[in-house]
Amino acid sequence: MQKIVVYGHGPTVLGFRLIGIEGEVVDQAKEMEKKIEEVLLNKNIGIVLVEESLFNKIDWRLKKRIENIASPVVLTVAGARPEERGKESLDMLIKKALGFELKKK
Repeated sequence: MQKIVVYGHGPTVLGFRLIGIEGEVVDQAKEMEKKIEEVLLNKNIGIVLVEESLFNKIDWRLKKRIENIASPVVLTVAGARPEERGKESLDMLIKKALGFELKKK
C-alpha cells in the first residue's frame, strides 16, 4: 500500500499529522527540492502534499518533471496560516488535481 506524505511549514504538517498522515517540516525551497527528489525515487509513496508557498519557489525544471510523471502524485495545499491561503475556487483545485476541468450540465 502506498503512503501519503506532506511537506510544509510547522502548522500545516501538524494539522496533517493529527489526521494520521506522515509529514516533515520544511522551511526552505532548496530543502523542499531535495525532499521532492527523494520522494520521486520512493515507490512506497503515492501522494505527496506540498505547501503551496514552498512549491511556488522550487525550480521550474523540477516542476516540469513533476508534471510529466504519473506516480507519485504531487499536489499543493494552502498553508495553515491565513496569509498563505490562496483564493482558488474548488473548481480550480479539482482541475489542478485531476489535470482536466469538470463540465457542468
